[in-house]
Amino acid sequence: MINNIQGLRAVAASAVVLVHLNELFRTVGLDSECGAAGVDLFFVISGFVMVLATKKREQGAIHFLKNRIARIVPIYWLLTLTLFSLTLIAPSLLQATTADPLELLKSLAFIPFMKSNGLVQPTLFVGWTLNYEMFFYLVFALGLIFKSPKVGLIATILTLIALVVVGELLQPSNVLMKFYTSPVMLEFGFGMIAALLAERMGRGLKPPTALLLRATAIAAFTILFFGPLIWPQAPQVVVLGGSSFILVLAAVALDRAGLSLNNRYVLLIGEASYALYLTHPWVTQTVQRLAFMFHPTGILSLIFIFVAVVVAILMGVMIHLFIEVRLTKFARTLLRLERTSVTIQSGPQQAS
Repeated sequence: MINNIQGLRAVAASAVVLVHLNELFRTVGLDSECGAAGVDLFFVISGFVMVLATKKREQGAIHFLKNRIARIVPIYWLLTLTLFSLTLIAPSLLQATTADPLELLKSLAFIPFMKSNGLVQPTLFVGWTLNYEMFFYLVFALGLIFKSPKVGLIATILTLIALVVVGELLQPSNVLMKFYTSPVMLEFGFGMIAALLAERMGRGLKPPTALLLRATAIAAFTILFFGPLIWPQAPQVVVLGGSSFILVLAAVALDRAGLSLNNRYVLLIGEASYALYLTHPWVTQTVQRLAFMFHPTGILSLIFIFVAVVVAILMGVMIHLFIEVRLTKFARTLLRLERTSVTIQSGPQQAS
């Protein structure tokens, strides 16, 4: 696993946590909505990692999909079913999530649908990103059917482009069509292209080049999280997808230059980023409800934000270590997936 990419996964997951604390941020005159760009970074990383994880062609399309199912489904289904049970026991605690069996089935099957609040979200609302991820994996798996890896990758990228072009031309009103032809699909393609370019990178870059890479990474990071505030009218896929693409490439180049992240705590958060992403709303929503009982402002709001972030990260790491890893291992056994040496992480889930 490339440590710098793992670090970016930690950053992306943490940024999304901040987004869901925006009500508290507003009490001190701040806005954390820019953290939503963490999702775009996750999508680019996902495309990047899928290329690296399959470049040796040691797995076919079916094996690839079984691998993805074993990695994504267990913890997601567990949390979705837990939330659905909560809607039956205490519906007043939830807002747009209802105990609708059809919505539950669509959520478990990664089929997008519109909820009562007008948003296209599954029962576990953050799972909307997984609907994109699973669809991307289906498209990527089709590319694995080609004998030539290069042809397969090109076909996959062209398919993603074609989907977006169709969406732009037809402007579909159907939920499924509109969802899967979103420009966001291009971000997976950006990640794939970044992986192809990364394979051509050398090692041992000279100090001036390394300095330039650091500056590039900082610039890309700034544009990723603050670009929408500076250029609100610019297409999301250009500002967020483009800056994520550059950031991922810069992170890989820095690693090749010998500037690799070695902080074990950050790397652990990156490893646990899928669990953190799926579970953090339980913490952020609970803390915010508790906080507003005290009418927070100033320092008190910042304390609640700090506590929420720390607790969310700790819970995500614990669930990853003691539940997610075991569920994934069980699923791999159930699907008869032999143990492989590939342990590259992706987001918001990881490949193994």
